[in-house]
Amino acid sequence: MCIFAFNSSLFIPAWITFMRLKISYLLVVAILLMAIQIGSANYLEFNALKQQNIAIKHARGLDPVTQHKRPDIWADYQESLQAKKNKAFIRHKEILQLDQILQSSPDSNERILAIDQLEKIGGKEALTVVAKGLGDEDALVRSQVIKTLSAMNGENTVHLLGQVLFGKEEQELKLQALEAISAHVSDAGLSLIQSVAEHETDEVIQNRAMDILNYPNGNDALPSNNEDEEDFYAILQRASFLQPEKALGALQYVMQKSPDATLREEAVLVLANSHEKEAIASIEDSLLSDKSSAVRIQAINALTNNNNETLSVLGQVLFADPDPVLRIEAIKVLALEKTPAHLAFLRQALSDPDERVRSAAGQYLQVN
Repeated sequence: MCIFAFNSSLFIPAWITFMRLKISYLLVVAILLMAIQIGSANYLEFNALKQQNIAIKHARGLDPVTQHKRPDIWADYQESLQAKKNKAFIRHKEILQLDQILQSSPDSNERILAIDQLEKIGGKEALTVVAKGLGDEDALVRSQVIKTLSAMNGENTVHLLGQVLFGKEEQELKLQALEAISAHVSDAGLSLIQSVAEHETDEVIQNRAMDILNYPNGNDALPSNNEDEEDFYAILQRASFLQPEKALGALQYVMQKSPDATLREEAVLVLANSHEKEAIASIEDSLLSDKSSAVRIQAINALTNNNNETLSVLGQVLFADPDPVLRIEAIKVLALEKTPAHLAFLRQALSDPDERVRSAAGQYLQVN
């Protein structure tokens, strides 16, 4: 009993102390929560007042930071846009007036001045008006148009200058258009100049086109003393844009001198477009003497359209060429004709030492 009383006397004071601490803790927590709630309410009220103040300043046209009068940015943009529209309208009106001068003024000097002013204005609309001057009756005006088109260099410049180049225009103006086209590097311009170099009937204009492309005339394509591969390639490229009869000397030079079989083969291919006796003779020489089988095959194919005239050469290939593939190619060409001479050569091929050649000859004889 004494032990119980002793323990109770110790427990009760401790419990009272614990309760007091718990109550103190709860009071502190409650005070803190109240302070946070009051602070949050004050912050929200302050922020609402701040936003309201900013809205009032905006409504008054004041910058909320500097307190100065805020510029109306949208109004400024609208004003700038309107100014651009007004400027474009004025520019359009000016182009229409210049167009009227170009079409109606009896004074060629005024028309030239109108073209100059259109060049200063620039743009697609002005370029379209300038192009109308290509039909002007005065050659000086047309010349100014060509010069202006070149300077403006619009999307259709090359096309418009091409109309001059291939139209019924004076030689001097065609040359001017040719120079203007060459001043602007483009695939379309290059194609136009190449076409002039190949097909123009006026030798002055054609020669100038060749000069621009660096394609010399005829045998001028031959190098002086240099015989490297690049020179042979350049000669072949130049000769490709000349008429076969004009390019004959250059092509013969490549076929005889070039160490590159591919270039010799290309030269034979270009010569094949010509039916001149001298060109055919050059192809025959290549067929009989070139060391490359590929070149000789190309030569046989080139002679296909001249079968009758080259019968003896085909016979030499059939009986003397060391390559059986070439002999078979000769049989194919011989079989295109059914004359007694052609058939006689085919029958002789039945005795060829190569079985493939004999077989080819037999097949073609059965067909014939």
